[in-house]
Amino acid sequence: MNIQNKQKNVNMDADDLLNFDEALISLGSDSTSEAVPPDHVEIIECVKKEDLMGAIQLYCSMHGSRFEEASAFVEDIKLRFGY
Repeated sequence: MNIQNKQKNVNMDADDLLNFDEALISLGSDSTSEAVPPDHVEIIECVKKEDLMGAIQLYCSMHGSRFEEASAFVEDIKLRFGY
């Protein structure tokens, strides 16, 4: 599977994304911007279910951040993964 397919396929679950990203990293990919830290899987699942407020609240609680930062992060997830 190439990166283009990954971005277009919105039916991938978070585990598939993690496995793909781990494979990219192990192959020496310099595209680490696509890597998903394990603690962000739950946030991605919220975004996938279109629970944006839940994703923002989760990010805030995990990182002690403000709404603006969390909202920007969630928007980035939506764009990166096509949700």
